[in-house]
Amino acid sequence: MSYAGDKSPFLITPHYKIFIDEHCSEYDIACNNVTYTSVNKKTGVTLTLKGATINVGPSQDFRGYDFPNGEYLYRLIPSDKDSSRWELLVMKKGHVLLQESGTGG
Repeated sequence: MSYAGDKSPFLITPHYKIFIDEHCSEYDIACNNVTYTSVNKKTGVTLTLKGATINVGPSQDFRGYDFPNGEYLYRLIPSDKDSSRWELLVMKKGHVLLQESGTGG
């Protein structure tokens, strides 16, 4: 799928445009069928991953998204500093390799 103008990005960071597609019912609290597509703003290279929402506690409060990619984990979480911003974290074995902050598109 081409994301050049098809829809607005979920998140725009300094280096990436990130699109999220949840393939679950709007009535589902948690979703284990989420697609992450990032577009490198400089090169145009895309990365598409499958993942799930992060939900915690008995009420399954939404906390973001996780997308595994081999030894790496791509995580999108709301910023704790500014409610209008989100954080992209790329981790390997619990260590953050990349962190970028941005806003919705």
